[in-house]
Amino acid sequence: MSTDKPIPLRQRNAVNLRLAVVDMVKDRLRETTLDNIVIKPMCKELGIATATFFNHFPQKTDILIYFIELWTARLEFEALEKTGGVKGTLLIEAMFSLLADDIAEHPRLMLEIIAFIARADSRPSGPQVSAVDLQLAWPNLIGIADRPSKELGEVLRENIEVAFEREVKPVAKTNAAMKKLDSENKRRLFESLVSLFYGYPLAAKVIGIENISGGIHSQIQLLWRAFDVE
Repeated sequence: MSTDKPIPLRQRNAVNLRLAVVDMVKDRLRETTLDNIVIKPMCKELGIATATFFNHFPQKTDILIYFIELWTARLEFEALEKTGGVKGTLLIEAMFSLLADDIAEHPRLMLEIIAFIARADSRPSGPQVSAVDLQLAWPNLIGIADRPSKELGEVLRENIEVAFEREVKPVAKTNAAMKKLDSENKRRLFESLVSLFYGYPLAAKVIGIENISGGIHSQIQLLWRAFDVE
């Protein structure tokens, strides 16, 4: 969807309401947990009926799902801006740098996301994020609504492929054993990056890491050396 295309008023109002709910929940999570957030006072503050709230978010956890999709889109978009469109290890580093900033700004929110994912019996699904949602959520990120929505895993895998294609020391591409090793290393690097992405916020809380940005950067560099990428 072009960012220049007018948004119908009804759709704009619906998206702005969802975003207002997300902002309110993020603010409350500075002091309490998602379980302790009560919907009725939020609805009163927003000036809406509780039925209207549940039309948008049937469960409180749907707010987290909605936020995660908005957030992932922003991470990739801003990371691409930081690298000038260069993909591979540079883009992954930029995404993790943005993650560090978000952990520092909203530590409890990050922990709620981790706890929610850990408790989910299956892959979570919730409100669909449209181009309008992205456009109104991140109005300063011109063009974000025109990009296809991707999950974190998809973004990481795509950039791992770039990293191995461009940056891994040359190997005999026709050697079946080397191809198998290459595939296994991609899988292991992916698993390591996902573990770092979701595990570091918890580690920071448990052992009291203060320099989150520096710690994540160090962990990333260790992974690059372990998998022979730069």
